[in-house]
Amino acid sequence: MKKIAHRKINELREIGNCCTFIESNLANIPFWNLRTVAGVIFLLGFLVFVYNVIMTAKQAGRLAREAA
Repeated sequence: MKKIAHRKINELREIGNCCTFIESNLANIPFWNLRTVAGVIFLLGFLVFVYNVIMTAKQAGRLAREAA
C-alpha cells in the first residue's frame, strides 16, 4: 500500500522527490486504526475462548463427581 501511495505522490511531484516520512505515515493512519480495531476484536475473541475452556473444564469436573 505504501508503494502505491509513494507512486501516486511521485506522479504529482518530480521524479525521485517522493513524499516525506511524516507524510507517508499520516497517509496510513486510517489503516492503523482499522488494524487496531481488528486486533481488539481478535483479542476479545481469544478471551471468550479462554473463558469457554475454563467453564467447560469446571463443568466436566462437576459432571464426573455427580456420576460417581
